[in-house]
Amino acid sequence: MNLELLPQYGGSVGGARMRALQQVGGWRQDALAEDTDLTYRLLLHGYKVVYENRSECYEEVPESWQERNRQIMRWAKGHNQTAFRYGWRVLVTHHVRFAERVDALLLLGVYSVAPLLLFGWVCALGLYYSGYQSIASSGVAFFAFVGFSAMGNFAAFFEIAAALHLDGSGNRVRLLPLNFFNFLGSLVNISRACFSLIFVDFLLDREINWQKTKRYRK
Repeated sequence: MNLELLPQYGGSVGGARMRALQQVGGWRQDALAEDTDLTYRLLLHGYKVVYENRSECYEEVPESWQERNRQIMRWAKGHNQTAFRYGWRVLVTHHVRFAERVDALLLLGVYSVAPLLLFGWVCALGLYYSGYQSIASSGVAFFAFVGFSAMGNFAAFFEIAAALHLDGSGNRVRLLPLNFFNFLGSLVNISRACFSLIFVDFLLDREINWQKTKRYRK
């Protein structure tokens, strides 16, 4: 927000002006990620999303891997659903600054990283076992992998570590390496969701159902 780019409207704690919500057509019942969907409709109608750092919200997280997988797949499908709906309109709109459009398009591409990463791993293993070797290309690939991992894959780990420090829960940082397994699970489930959305839901014109995350606390 301070860079005048696009902070995403958060579904956990957030509010929208009634006038703005009515102007963009209200909530879409067929949107799996209603917060992302609303973010882009507001952007295309000339509104700004504001991040309020003093607002605080606790949210319940899934307590089983099965429920977590379903949640991740819904997020991935909903986010990519928004990308297909508004990506081109964001690219060609003229009333949004160029830097803001670039940031908006990068945000829409977040859930396409996982299948691209898996595809890259498959290609890399295929080239390795086929005997392809090149010092130059290997060096470029190495630095690209290190750069992407540091600023991409591991960004979530840095974020969690910073949050633990700010909350005064420093001892919990010892559990951070275990989040690697969550990362691998998310990688597979996001890829499954992308494949299902494109090759099943869209091509077969199947209705996409919104699956509510199970609640454990009364």
